[in-house]
Amino acid sequence: MKQRVPAPVIASISLLLWVLALFLRWLAIGPAWTPVALAAVGGVLAIIALAAAHATLARFLRARGTQAGANALIMSVLFIGIVGVVNYLGYRYYKRVDLTATGQYTLSPQTIEILQNLDTPVQAIAVYTDEDPRRQTVEDLLREYAQITDKFTYEFINPNREPAKARRLGITRLGVVLLLREDRREEVAVLDEEDLTSGLIRVSRDKPRVVYFVTGHGERDPNSFLDPDYGQAMQTLRREFYEIKTLNLSTITNTLPTDMDALIIAGPRRPFSPEEIELVFDYLNGGGRVLLLIDPDPNLDVAPFNERLASWGIRLRDDLVIDPRSSFMGDVAAPLVTQYTFHTITKNMPGIATFFPTARSIEVLDASPLDKRVTVLVTTSPDAWGETDYQAPQLGYTEGKDARGPLNLVVVVEQVDEEGPRGRLAVVGDADFPSNVLINNVPGALGNVELLNNIINWLTEDEALVSIGPKPPAFYPLKPLTPGEQNVIFVTTTLILPLLILLAGIVIWWQRR
Repeated sequence: MKQRVPAPVIASISLLLWVLALFLRWLAIGPAWTPVALAAVGGVLAIIALAAAHATLARFLRARGTQAGANALIMSVLFIGIVGVVNYLGYRYYKRVDLTATGQYTLSPQTIEILQNLDTPVQAIAVYTDEDPRRQTVEDLLREYAQITDKFTYEFINPNREPAKARRLGITRLGVVLLLREDRREEVAVLDEEDLTSGLIRVSRDKPRVVYFVTGHGERDPNSFLDPDYGQAMQTLRREFYEIKTLNLSTITNTLPTDMDALIIAGPRRPFSPEEIELVFDYLNGGGRVLLLIDPDPNLDVAPFNERLASWGIRLRDDLVIDPRSSFMGDVAAPLVTQYTFHTITKNMPGIATFFPTARSIEVLDASPLDKRVTVLVTTSPDAWGETDYQAPQLGYTEGKDARGPLNLVVVVEQVDEEGPRGRLAVVGDADFPSNVLINNVPGALGNVELLNNIINWLTEDEALVSIGPKPPAFYPLKPLTPGEQNVIFVTTTLILPLLILLAGIVIWWQRR
C-alpha cells in the first residue's frame, strides 16, 4: 500500500510558498505573476492538508480547550477591530476639545469667519525638520484650520529629505509656513494663531495695502537708497504685498487719498503748517492709522503736534535720550533694547535687539482719555535720562530739568470706542533706527526693520485680525503648602494608609483562621 504524505508536511510546504510569495513581492524580483502563482499553489496545498487531516482537525475543534481558545481569539479579534474602527473614525472625523481655562487652543471667531469666507483654495506648506520641537504645535494649528474648510489644505516638507521640491517652491529657510493662493505666496514664521491668520489675510487679498509717506518737510524717502532713507526697509514691506506711495500734504485741497491704509511721518526737519496738522489728526480721529517717527531736532517745533497728541494721552519731549547702562557699541546716545512689553507688535521679538540712535523720549500723560488705550512698547534702562540741553558740549543729568529713566521710546495708542472706526497711532522717538545706513552697515539693525514692519502691520491689519489679539500662555503658580496641609499629607501617607492595610490583613487572617 502506497504511503501518503503527512498533512503537516503539506501544510509546511504551503506556508513556505506563501512566505516566498510575500518575499518576492516585497523585493519585486522576477515576473509580476510569480508571487501570485506561488500564493495560489500554496492555497491549494493548504486545502489538501486540511482535507488530509480532517479527522484530526475535527477532534481538535471539538476539544474543550480548542473551543475556549477560539472564544478568546474571537473576542480578541473583535476588540482589535473595535479599536481600529474607533481610531479610523477619530482620524477621519478629527475633533479636539479645548479644556484649558483661557481657551488657549480654540480658534477665535474671527479666524473661523476668515476661513469660511475663503473664495479660492489656499495651500499651506510647513517647512520643518522631523526633529524640530515646534513642528507638533504648528501641525495641530494647521489641522484646526483645515477642519473649518476644505479650501485650506496643508502639508509638511523637510528640505533635508526633499531638496528638489524645496528649491522648486523657492524655500530658503526652516521654521516657516508658506501660504500659496493662485499666483500669490506669503511666507509666515508661525508662533500662534494670529501669525497664521495674518498671513492668510495677506495672501487672500486681491489688492495690496497702501502706505503713504509724508513729504515736503525733509522727511525720509521710502524709495531712496541713500544713507538716511528707508529704501532697504521698504523692500521687506513690499514683499508682504504693500504698495508704498508719497504724499505732500500742502497739495491736499479737500480730503486725503481714499486708498490710504496708513500715513507715515518719518523724521521731519521743518515744521508743519496748522492746516497740515489738522489734516493728519482729522484722519486719525476718524479711524485712520498714523505712524510718527520724530527725531530730537532743535529746528523742529513739536508743540503743534503735542497740542493734538494730548487728546491721545501722550506728548513728545524735547530731549535726547542718554542711556549709559544699555547702549549700542558704547554710544550712550543710542539706547539698546532687548525686552519689550507683550503686545501684538512685539510678541515675536523676545531676545531680538533694537537700538535707537539719537532718540527723544515720549511722555505718557497722567490723565489719559477714557476712549484711548495707551501701551508703552519700548523703554530704556532706569539709568537713562532725557538730556534737554543736548547741544551742550558736556552732557549730564540735571535734577528737576531732565526726565529720569526708564524713558519711553515707542508708544502705541488705540481708540477703544466700539461704535465707530478705531484709529491707531504709533509714535517712535527716533527716525534713524530703520535707515539704510544702519541696515547696510550694522547686522543688528535687522531687529530695527522687524520692529518697523511689525508696527506698520499692526496699523494696517484688518479689524477682524487685530481683534484676535495674542493669547499669553496661562500660568498657574504652585501654592506653597501650609504646615497644617503638610501634616495632613504626612499622617495620611505614613500612618493611616499603612494601618488600614495592616487592619485588612488581620481581618482576612481572622476569617481564614
